[in-house]
Amino acid sequence: MTTYLFDSSSIVNLIKKGSIKPFAKGVTISLAFYECLNA
Repeated sequence: MTTYLFDSSSIVNLIKKGSIKPFAKGVTISLAFYECLNA
């Protein structure tokens, strides 16, 4: 199984596209959520 690492810019881009399925197979650092909220 492939696991993806998401940074804040990729999270914001996926949310803008309305695509949340990739998050099911991924991980991120806790700081990325903070960065997304401040974007």
